[in-house]
Amino acid sequence: MKKGLFFFMCVSLVVPGVCKSGSNCWVANYGDSTVVKLRATGTRLCELDAVGLSLEPTSLDIDLQTGWCWEASTYMNRTHRISPDCDSVKEHTFANANPSTPCVDGNGYCWYVFMYTKKLVKVDENFAIIKEIPDPGLGMFVFPTAAAIDLGEQALWVTENDQMEGQGSISKFLCSGTTYQFRKSGFKVSYLDVDQATHYCWVADNGNNQVAKISSDGNTITRFDGFNAPSCVSVDPYTHCCWVADELNNRVVKLSEAGVELCVSTDFNHPFAVAADPLDHGCWVSDKGNNRVVKLDADCGTSFTVPGFLKPAGLAIDTIAVGIEESERITPNSFSLLQNYPNPFTQKTVIEFTVHGSQFTDKNRQPLTINCQLRIYDLTGQLVKTLFDSQLSTLNSQLSVSWDGKDESGKKVASGIYFYKLGTDNYTATKKMHLIR
Repeated sequence: MKKGLFFFMCVSLVVPGVCKSGSNCWVANYGDSTVVKLRATGTRLCELDAVGLSLEPTSLDIDLQTGWCWEASTYMNRTHRISPDCDSVKEHTFANANPSTPCVDGNGYCWYVFMYTKKLVKVDENFAIIKEIPDPGLGMFVFPTAAAIDLGEQALWVTENDQMEGQGSISKFLCSGTTYQFRKSGFKVSYLDVDQATHYCWVADNGNNQVAKISSDGNTITRFDGFNAPSCVSVDPYTHCCWVADELNNRVVKLSEAGVELCVSTDFNHPFAVAADPLDHGCWVSDKGNNRVVKLDADCGTSFTVPGFLKPAGLAIDTIAVGIEESERITPNSFSLLQNYPNPFTQKTVIEFTVHGSQFTDKNRQPLTINCQLRIYDLTGQLVKTLFDSQLSTLNSQLSVSWDGKDESGKKVASGIYFYKLGTDNYTATKKMHLIR
């Protein structure tokens, strides 16, 4: 495989939500052997360089529970796991594997495509392999190049390309299995992304100069013409719009859910990757030929450009909270607000919290009764639902509350990031959770 050729570098983790401010963005800066994290405003938040590392980054994904970035340096057979502020990194070598397109499954594990050994592998935070698709020796894949994960269905969509025949296919696996759910032929050098809300898979069918959309069961395939070697697609699962890096036409196109062209930006030189921003519904673009990253607004207008890159490749979205922040204050031993489980969730999640009695007593050292509320907020800070509003004794009160993803009126809320906040007169704690429909 030629080192100078770019494959499978389009990865964007998208999380639905509604907000006026945008998301942070991680950039695989291939030409400079760096990984850069940009703030929503475009300023550099942190950077990991190649000093002491075998780093030629090609693709990225984000663990939204921890904020760690999973990276693939495909041609170096290396993978990296980078802390949110870039001050800690774990590195691992998968010899002769050509790892690509990390896909974080929402449970702390990450899937990689091993192009050379023709398999998908699931690894833990120390890169230990805990599952393989297919099982060793089955030899099912022709030449896998890219993958995308459906978090709600816990399924993997995979591209396969037969370079000798100039043909390819799209396959779908359940993460729990080892065999195809289905396999669809007729694609060439494809890149893909999943709408986490509708479970449709969008495909940049590079060799056929098309963009395609495949239903979750594989029975419906819709194709859209008018592209020239599209290199990447990225879906906003809140609006269901799909952004396309139409590389050889030097443009970025926004398509509606039905595939109608909504807007176009033409100020690019070989745009390589796109990453839909579900917070402001714009799009981040790695403008490879101009050695820069560009942020587009929802109408394809340029919000700002970030120069100083060299052949930027893969992008990954890291959502930020607006209107409400994760926090915890006052005596840490007085209260415990635990992470909800499961997380992400599709139907119901459980939240637990505890009040420890040794911290708050009256003058006779008797436990107090305090007012306590547990509320759900959206990304804009708007109240969604009050789960608990009552008095608790401070004598080691412990409570478990469930949320079914509905608001105060009983209506199901949209997929997205939500916050649950525990509050009393002198304490507050807030944590983040992820609902997928």
